[in-house]
Amino acid sequence: MAMTDMGVPVIAPGNYPALQAIAMGANPAAPENLVRSIRNAVTADVQALATNSPLVANAIATSAVYMGGPNGLRPAPRLDPARLNLTPAQAEDLENQLEQAFVSWAGTPSECDSLGQDTWPTMVDTALRRSFVTGEALVSWDWSPQWGGEWATKARLVEPQRISRSMDIIHTPEGHFLRNGLETDKRGKLVAVHLDPRIAFPRVDGPAAYMQPGVRHEVETAWGRPLVTLALLDRPAPGVGRGVSPLGAAVARALQLDDLANGTVKQLLAQSEIAWTLVSNMTPEEAVKGFDGHNHGVPGTEVNKHAALIERLNFMNEWFTANRLNLSSAVSLLPEGSKLEAVQSSAELRGFEYLNRRLLTELAAAFGQSYSSFVGDYSQDSYSSAKMSNIGMWTLLTRRRNSLVVPLYAAAYACIAEEAIMSGRIILPKRALDFYQNRGAYLTVDWQGMQRPAVDELKTAQAAQIELQTGVASLASIAAERGQDWRDIAKQRATERAFYEKLGLPYPLDNPAPAAEIAPPDDKEVTK
Repeated sequence: MAMTDMGVPVIAPGNYPALQAIAMGANPAAPENLVRSIRNAVTADVQALATNSPLVANAIATSAVYMGGPNGLRPAPRLDPARLNLTPAQAEDLENQLEQAFVSWAGTPSECDSLGQDTWPTMVDTALRRSFVTGEALVSWDWSPQWGGEWATKARLVEPQRISRSMDIIHTPEGHFLRNGLETDKRGKLVAVHLDPRIAFPRVDGPAAYMQPGVRHEVETAWGRPLVTLALLDRPAPGVGRGVSPLGAAVARALQLDDLANGTVKQLLAQSEIAWTLVSNMTPEEAVKGFDGHNHGVPGTEVNKHAALIERLNFMNEWFTANRLNLSSAVSLLPEGSKLEAVQSSAELRGFEYLNRRLLTELAAAFGQSYSSFVGDYSQDSYSSAKMSNIGMWTLLTRRRNSLVVPLYAAAYACIAEEAIMSGRIILPKRALDFYQNRGAYLTVDWQGMQRPAVDELKTAQAAQIELQTGVASLASIAAERGQDWRDIAKQRATERAFYEKLGLPYPLDNPAPAAEIAPPDDKEVTK
């Protein structure tokens, strides 16, 4: 294996033995060592892939939108009135206040972003797209009342590559373990993040609490307020605290696609070239006799070696000396009995379509997508096949959303809820239980994101209608699939009904149009 000047193994792009070792269960006592050994190589290769491949860049951006939603996730607080000593009306009112507080903070760059540049959904989208390269996202939570504004809570995205990469296990005075930049307690719970002191930070105006090199950063305060949030897109193995890009397995296929494309271009260029051959009127037999110079058993024939061939060549030389051959638009004169013949490659590009589709299919699998969704070509898909590939993609993206996006949103929500209640912006009812002693109960929340993409909107709506009528689905489950809260829908419908009645107009849903007849899916139907 090749080595760098510093003795670090050079890993060929797409060749990551550590990933294979983890998949096969090798060295289960130190999976973190295996992940760390190839993290930098995978990150560099995937970064190059995302930069140079429009398909990969588009797939990353699309996956980020599906996971984080085009407008981010919206909180749906779920307070238990009995657990918090609240009446149902008080719980509903508190839920509305908490939701509005978070939406107000998240939608204002000067309030949520420590740099004052982006809204919180945009920041999460940036972290998401970067996580496909690094496998993780890191956010620090600043408390900056001196910056002005309505909220003191500010979020700052931090490059995960700045976390220390040392594999030395250090035992701290508190009895904690420090390895790979992560400090854990005896139970394995993350308590602090350490940055590599050799990596310099750009100077940015901000609070002193901003993450600086070589400084230990606790993940939360003693009373539970988040300070740093490290979220993984996919956990490589049990017990591994750092992430690695899920696209590492796709690098080799991407390189093979490049080789296939380059080879195809070379073959096409070769086929576009034309070779011109000057054909004389000498027969093959005459040419052969001219080469060997024998009489071939003809009695009385004198052997005159190469006479015929030399005579012909001399004639051709004299001719083309006086008459230059021009293959452009000009008409060229040829010796009597001679002609020009064009020779062009006629070899077919066999196997290209199969290999190209196969490699793209494996590349798409790294994103949890089918070939059709990855390249945007559904011309060969039936309704059923497109629906099944859609379900598989959505299942993986939902899991990744719960793994990376939801923890970031939950940390932001916890900071805003605490600040709103402690600052008096939200006043708890008199008999409500203490926030800090019941922190988990106050921070119970569902997150609503982008609805699952539908192959056919009509058929999806018809299926939901049947499920609702037969009792296998509820308004809550159907609304959740669409990224909505059924209670919000009910409240909006009540508002709309009251508005129609105020204007003396009939409410449209009082006399709904009959539902369209439901036809079974046609597998022969080609999706557009």
